[in-house]
Amino acid sequence: MAGLQAEQLLRELSDLWVKLGKEERGGQGVLRACTMTLIVLVEEEEAMPVSETLAQLTPAHPSRTIVIQLKDKAEVSGRVNAQCWMPFGSRQQICSEQIEITASPDRLKEVAAVVLGLIAPDLPVVMWSRCARTLPSDDFSVLIPLVDKLIVDSDRLKDPQGFLKSGARTAHPVVADLAWTRLTRWRQCLANAFESPRLSARIPEIEEVEVQYSGETPPPSALYLAGWLKACLKDRPRVLLSRTGGGEQGVQAVTLRGKEPVATIRTAGGEGVELQCGTLTSHMAFPKLDDQTLLREELNIVGRDPAYDSALKRAVEMSSL
Repeated sequence: MAGLQAEQLLRELSDLWVKLGKEERGGQGVLRACTMTLIVLVEEEEAMPVSETLAQLTPAHPSRTIVIQLKDKAEVSGRVNAQCWMPFGSRQQICSEQIEITASPDRLKEVAAVVLGLIAPDLPVVMWSRCARTLPSDDFSVLIPLVDKLIVDSDRLKDPQGFLKSGARTAHPVVADLAWTRLTRWRQCLANAFESPRLSARIPEIEEVEVQYSGETPPPSALYLAGWLKACLKDRPRVLLSRTGGGEQGVQAVTLRGKEPVATIRTAGGEGVELQCGTLTSHMAFPKLDDQTLLREELNIVGRDPAYDSALKRAVEMSSL
């Protein structure tokens, strides 16, 4: 039978487990771990950093990982290996399966047929797309019916606002965006500030929310944060998006105002932010988050995230203005 077949790769996985068992010394055996099927879509030039991310991620979220590496004009080919680690204080090695498939983007329909035969039964199927060019596209769409959750990073996409609109219309699969995940600390900072009786009493005063961003157009993170605040405040205040100079593309400051400012949180240079509430000022560290940290947070969320869905709906409304 011509072409790459799922049966071929499954036989190679079976042989791999036999080999790992024979190589294990000390009589402890090799423990096989799998909590999901994780499909990863990546460009050829980014395969190495993605491989490092997956190695760091696997102990927390062991899975049958299927890495689809896109390479122009490449035939469909595949190979298998294992990601293994030994927990601290243990003498038993734990391993998860990894299947690597290489193909050109126009061969994704063929790849989808192979992937269908490789999905671990009775477990969730999550896909992380690291590719800008495949969202949205007809080639990419053949993979969507296979997954329960799709994770993307709209900050990397060529048309992020187009993705927001398509994501808001998607009932299946569940959609997650790492641009939203990066906002967790901003949201926690504001939520924690308004837990104090002094500030919570001023919530009815808020008439306007301003989100300042850097970049040519409002990035998804600014739209998401504005949408989240709009939802938290029951769509009552005006929400403004304003461009400011300096800094990396993304959110630079958020101000909540009544007749006067109620609270402001802004980047403070480096990896920190400054929160100002009246005469009180506090500083917090916001270290830059890598893909592994963001993915761990998203993979901990089972099913839909109501806060994200609510923010996404309002972000799409604001992006259309």
